[in-house]
Amino acid sequence: MLFWQVEELDHLDKSISRSSYTRRIIEIINNIKKQRDEINNILADTRELQKEINSLEGELGRAFSVTDELIFADCKKHDINRSIYKNLAKLHETFSGLLSAIRETGAIVRENRDLEDQIEKEMKKATSANLQRIESDCNAMRQENRVLMAKYKISDQ
Repeated sequence: MLFWQVEELDHLDKSISRSSYTRRIIEIINNIKKQRDEINNILADTRELQKEINSLEGELGRAFSVTDELIFADCKKHDINRSIYKNLAKLHETFSGLLSAIRETGAIVRENRDLEDQIEKEMKKATSANLQRIESDCNAMRQENRVLMAKYKISDQ
């Protein structure tokens, strides 16, 4: 009779853990699908923003070229246009520096975000390891309790 109960207990434990593992795997798969969709949306937004930035930079470059040509052509006719041309060149240089600073700031922000994500992942790993250890300890205690209960029931008979 004890042999039959031990077999039933082993079978019961395996079926419970198998279903919990299956449920957990399904949850993980669903989470991965959600994350993949979110990542794809973010990538699409990023591509759209990059296209818009490139378009605006192109417009800015063309506007500067046209203005530069017009003012340069008039520099020969009027002395005041020389100072305007110099100011335009300084303005263009300043805005180029500003765009470079914005790009560098964006790169730093992305790097910072990546580092924060890595920190979060590492913290989750530690939490996950602790959770696994706690679950393992809990399962071991349940098993010990079942064994003790089985022994107690047999000794009462």
